Amino acid sequence: PGLANREFVAVNQAERLVLQLANLSTEFPEKYFPVNFLRKQFEDIGLEVYEHKFRFKYPFGYDKPAVEGVNLYAIFRAPRAASTESIVISAPYRSPSNPNGSTLPSIALMYSLAKFFKTKNYWAKDIIYLISGNELLGIQAWLQSYQGLKNRFDQYLESDVLLAKAGAIQAALNLELQSFSPPYVQVKLEGLNGQLPNLDLFNVAVELCNREAVPVVFHGESFYMTENEWENWKRKARTIVSMMATQATMLPTGAHGLFQKYAISAITLEAPDRRAKYVMVNGLQLGRSIEGIVRSLN
Repeated sequence: PGLANREFVAVNQAERLVLQLANLSTEFPEKYFPVNFLRKQFEDIGLEVYEHKFRFKYPFGYDKPAVEGVNLYAIFRAPRAASTESIVISAPYRSPSNPNGSTLPSIALMYSLAKFFKTKNYWAKDIIYLISGNELLGIQAWLQSYQGLKNRFDQYLESDVLLAKAGAIQAALNLELQSFSPPYVQVKLEGLNGQLPNLDLFNVAVELCNREAVPVVFHGESFYMTENEWENWKRKARTIVSMMATQATMLPTGAHGLFQKYAISAITLEAPDRRAKYVMVNGLQLGRSIEGIVRSLN
């Protein structure tokens, strides 16, 4: 990983799109997002764009209204292959008013990367850009339709048939970037029922972020080493205990965890919207880190 030169530079484009999305978000309820606007953006760069609607009925308490939502996904067909394999880049839609933090920078950076990737001819896998509504519900509904696998619990989550598919999904990268200038990037990998992705995917993400001078954090701990062996040991012990406790809950730490249910290696890159006194990451570093990860998966 990292042998290819990273060439992404269109950060200004992503920053402009964030402002446009922020203005549009005031016109839509939290559970919806400006589908038509985003659809046009992806169509203008020559991608296949589709909507996917879903409906969730509560299994307990039938007096509650059903939750309805929509996903938007765009497909870039690889010029060097016959749509046999694909990579997913996903991001949940959260407006600036969301208490969990806005993900508009994730969507804007995804679009800028999609426009950049479209100009290159070295892709051997299709790339699917997925923007999900209603967080994990949207991802689960889309995966359920894409894989064509349902169990008795899926009767509560109804979704449309996908109008188009790409190749078999080999890996997924979920983006939850709340800012283009975060102090660090946190890598999340725990999935449903304690499942974990291939360790190579985690190592590739850490290596590519390090090459772009992006500080990486895992369970609140960084990867730096000091001369104090005791402090190093304590930090590693805290990481192990934190990871075991997270896996014991059986809950995914992000949308990536639902991909692992279908034997798809996936991780989440999360960047908080917080100012740091000592170091700041910029959009160029984030974009090139993601570019490197996707090219390594390719």
